[in-house]
Amino acid sequence: MIQLWDERDKFMKQERGWDKDLEDDDDKYNEKGHKKSHEEIILDRVEKVYSQSIKHLNSFITVILKFMLASMSFKSREGHIDSFYSKFKDTNIPYRAKDIGLKAVSAVLDVLVNWYKISHIVKFEYISTILFDSRYYLLVFKYFYMHSPLENALNIPDIPANGFFNRASKHSSEWDQSNPPPSLPAETLTPHKAQATEVIKIYSHRYFFTTINFLWLLRRIIKGKTQRIIILAELPPATLRKAMVIYQADIWETVLEIFKEEVPFCGRKWKYNNMNLVSAIYMHCKTKLKDDWLYNGDVNQEIDDAPSQEIAIRALIQFYNKRLLHTQETEDDFFTFALESLSTNDYGL
Repeated sequence: MIQLWDERDKFMKQERGWDKDLEDDDDKYNEKGHKKSHEEIILDRVEKVYSQSIKHLNSFITVILKFMLASMSFKSREGHIDSFYSKFKDTNIPYRAKDIGLKAVSAVLDVLVNWYKISHIVKFEYISTILFDSRYYLLVFKYFYMHSPLENALNIPDIPANGFFNRASKHSSEWDQSNPPPSLPAETLTPHKAQATEVIKIYSHRYFFTTINFLWLLRRIIKGKTQRIIILAELPPATLRKAMVIYQADIWETVLEIFKEEVPFCGRKWKYNNMNLVSAIYMHCKTKLKDDWLYNGDVNQEIDDAPSQEIAIRALIQFYNKRLLHTQETEDDFFTFALESLSTNDYGL
């Protein structure tokens, strides 16, 4: 919050023409001759990576999401990835390769978002904006729509006999030891009913790792953003509920937190028909002292203010990136300013 308001103050000064010594303000807390700690060195590396990738981050995210989309089609024979693995169609190699690809993509996005937020809140807002504008949320819904979570969770791909993990497992006593996620209790939020509680002892660690990363990232990019929550609430909730077929604490909590964000913008009929979901939110999500998510309040006013808030945060991101790259000119002509203003409204408001 301090970082965000500090950037807002600098932005307001620049808008009013008080742009003198804005760059000097960034170093006023740095001590000359101070030996940097290990944490400061890491943050400097994050800063360097961000400053060198600002112009290419949008393209990078696009490529990552296209790879994510191609890796979701487990049974498809279309596209470059499936054509490359066509000669292995009678084996489990294509499925395993795509599964590993999804795990890698989820890990890359998780690391980027996490470190950018640790470095500076505006860095996080920038990458989250790119992800949302690139329709990342649609890919997450498609991920659950195109496969059965229960089937994928229980599908353990064969490990190559001469592979690294197969050889490493022979030297590790903890390879098969884990905390298995229990299956569904008798009362569940999905159409599938489990007659008895059962513990799954053998499951795909890769599937849970990937699923948790995708859901966690979706939760982060919509948190507190009314305009994004409204768009997400228009998608079919049954698709996202498929993630809860198997009980796993991190998955359930993240999915319920997403629904908790959507509830204020759903009607009374929806709440009445989904009381089991509302009860699950109370049981599994952390509550706050002033938790009024179930009470609509002045929702109409919040919806009306959502577009202007989204535009404001995008303008702040643009100001931060320009100042970081030292590309802010003293006077911009009218047409340049008009084009940049239009670029902040690309997401369809």
